[in-house]
Amino acid sequence: MADIEPVYGLVRFEGETQQRVSAIVLVFESAGAADRCARSARMEDYAVGPVEFLAIAAAAGVRWNEADR
Repeated sequence: MADIEPVYGLVRFEGETQQRVSAIVLVFESAGAADRCARSARMEDYAVGPVEFLAIAAAAGVRWNEADR
């Protein structure tokens, strides 16, 4: 798997502490491409990182915040 090129995602944060994720945008061919997208959308608080897809058949459990339902 070492020869597989990574893909990147963009995570947008909001709120005073920037701990709330307001959007996740997938997939970009490079970190630079994700960064350019964020800048062109005038995002202020965001992070760019490699995206990893788990190779499992079952979906992972998800914890929901009741306030977000």
